Amino acid sequence: MRKILLVVAALSVIYVSAIPFRDFWYPDEPDMAEITRAMVTSGERLMLRMNGELFSDYPPLYFWLTSAAALTGGLSEMWLRLPTTLSALALILLTAVWARSRLGERSAFWTAVVLGTGYFFSYQAINMHLDMMFAFFIASAVFCYDWARAAKFSRYRILFFVGSALLMGLAALTKGPAAIILSCGVLLVIHVFYREWRLLGTLALVGLGSTTIFAIWAVLYSRTAGHTSLIHFIYEQSITRFVAGWSHQRGWYYHFTAIWPNLFPWSFFLIFAIPSSWREARSGNRTQALVLTWFVIIFLFFSFSSPGRVSYLLPLYPAVAVMIGSLLSNLLSEEPERRQMIWSISLWPVALILTVGGAFVATCFPKIVSVSPETPGLSFPVFTLGVALLIGGLRLMFCLWRRRSDKALYALPFIIGVCHLFAFSWMLPVLDDPLSAKHDALWLSNQISRDADNVVGFLHGKDAYPGEATALSFYGNLTIERIDSKEDAEAYMARQPHGVIVLEKEDLEEVLYSAGWRIKVLKEFQIGGDRFFAVRMLPKVG
Repeated sequence: MRKILLVVAALSVIYVSAIPFRDFWYPDEPDMAEITRAMVTSGERLMLRMNGELFSDYPPLYFWLTSAAALTGGLSEMWLRLPTTLSALALILLTAVWARSRLGERSAFWTAVVLGTGYFFSYQAINMHLDMMFAFFIASAVFCYDWARAAKFSRYRILFFVGSALLMGLAALTKGPAAIILSCGVLLVIHVFYREWRLLGTLALVGLGSTTIFAIWAVLYSRTAGHTSLIHFIYEQSITRFVAGWSHQRGWYYHFTAIWPNLFPWSFFLIFAIPSSWREARSGNRTQALVLTWFVIIFLFFSFSSPGRVSYLLPLYPAVAVMIGSLLSNLLSEEPERRQMIWSISLWPVALILTVGGAFVATCFPKIVSVSPETPGLSFPVFTLGVALLIGGLRLMFCLWRRRSDKALYALPFIIGVCHLFAFSWMLPVLDDPLSAKHDALWLSNQISRDADNVVGFLHGKDAYPGEATALSFYGNLTIERIDSKEDAEAYMARQPHGVIVLEKEDLEEVLYSAGWRIKVLKEFQIGGDRFFAVRMLPKVG
């Protein structure tokens, strides 16, 4: 257990040191931050608001926790990202503890290492978003249920079953009822596979308990926000979006291609971990059957849903980590000759990628930096990261060449951890200038501060929600009024003759020039990768 705690402590240093030093970046983080700001300032707890409008896409649990963090330490990047980071660390620790109880100390150690150092999981751990907390509650619910099933004493069994129902309910309050469907779906398949018919009734009670928790919030929310908002959340966001999503639409193969780079540097081990888990599951290893079922069901569920985002797969990462951790533990117990083939296929590509990638970054960093001319301070951190990757890759290649694959395996998480530390705590903060809207938001706030009732207009197409506006409203403490048409723009300027409107270039040409106004461009700026203009509209002469 001491090794697991050391892994979590080391990851805590990497994650926590990365979360305070950069602003919130569009597209997702400003949305989460602005909803939290609205909850803190308004005092509303059941309803979410964004840019002054009711936001019924998510339940409120995540924002209760971010609001509590804000009330503790303020509306800062550090405190608002902290619930996500703590969820990631808790998920690593809990997954390792469960793996230790089922597969032993060494499997648990490698489970923690694989889960905590994978590229995508690590990056999501330092961002403000609710998918990590969603993954934590789903995994916790499955672990509690498995502990309950195996408990020797009835009082512990009941306690764990109740805990599983509570955690499923909290997962549903984080992102929606899909949490209950996914958790119960995994457990149902396992019960049917092992013909555990008596436990089907228990699973139904657990599912009913978690549904009751979600239903209590739904009733309270419906009374406060109206049944129309609840129907929008249940039907539009959960059912219609799954069947025929209107955003982030991908093909069914999207996750099949995206999972490999996101699991780096452990991707190549997954090729062997899946058949290894299958063989052990067929031999009667229930733990391997559970994690393999967990992986397959969640992977297929999101693969065949209409919208596709790589963050949707976070709930299956604990299962992947357990499978790979178990594989590594088993390989280290075998004779070197028997595992040499897997080492060669899994570690050599990683060593080559690190070496070639590091050499390219270290030698071509001026061209890489020139892509982002707004960040002149990026050269040295990019060069340093390239050198770290190159040294790490060469170290792995040396160990593999000398047939010291075990040393290469133990060196890999250290190399990746150092690279994460360089990238997250040093390189990413340098990218704030082109990616953050903080300075532009403060400039806008200063422009409209002369009149107490002034708001910023944000012109956007009717079919798209003005998500970029949250980056401005959060940092500028601004009220944003959505403008969808020429008529809205005219009404806005009639109320606010000296108001400021933010819009993209195509809207500047297509809508405002035809509205009978002259345009005075005050500033051009960037939010994420998009260019925007802040303008004032003046009466047309003649």
